Amino acid sequence: MSELGENALPDIRRQYFGFVFQAFNLFGSLTALENVEVVLRMKGVDRVSRPRKPWPCSSALASRTGRDVLMLLRTLAEEAGQAVAIVSHDAKAQDAAHRVIVLEDGRVSS
Repeated sequence: MSELGENALPDIRRQYFGFVFQAFNLFGSLTALENVEVVLRMKGVDRVSRPRKPWPCSSALASRTGRDVLMLLRTLAEEAGQAVAIVSHDAKAQDAAHRVIVLEDGRVSS
């Protein structure tokens, strides 16, 4: 990665990394679906492959829904052979983790 130019990093992030934020960080002038389509267009996903209905993904949802979403994320990652990093202040998010790393005062404490 250090050998890649600074201009290549955004392309790598779009291609290989996904981010889900607690605050949705949406474009206020677009609908939820249009916000999702912006990212999919940037990733080069054709219209046929795009999801028909976006849904929010945040542990800030109702506790059961948040747990269900985290477990679904874990299952999908396992099926795809992918890693998922979840950063949360909610200790209940640990239930979906294979490994937990705790940061305390800016240092790894576990």
